[in-house]
Amino acid sequence: MRIEKKNTMSNYSMEVIGNKAILSSKGMFSKEDAENYINDFVTFTKSNNTSSLILVIENAELKTSFPDVKPFYDKMSDLYINSNYKKKYMLMPASAIAGMQIKKLDQKFFNEIKVISSIDQAV
Repeated sequence: MRIEKKNTMSNYSMEVIGNKAILSSKGMFSKEDAENYINDFVTFTKSNNTSSLILVIENAELKTSFPDVKPFYDKMSDLYINSNYKKKYMLMPASAIAGMQIKKLDQKFFNEIKVISSIDQAV
């Protein structure tokens, strides 16, 4: 299953490649984009055997988000943590400000999800 959304300021995709579920996000997310992403993530997760997959959250091209998107980060953090993927990894955004927004997440997030610099490190 592949999910792909292109919006005015952002786009994302969710697909399984080999043993990896790769979630790729780019651009600046609005509240509506974030809500759609959450719904798509739930659908994507339910349609795959997550216990046999490695989750890779590819945020390298993610930009700073609008302030009203903060609850999205919190909810997605919980969904990622509580999902049943075999292993969980994330690439931090190249944007320093977007990276700071993510770093404000609860420490539990970073205890559960390992930060990597390349998809190839997700093994």
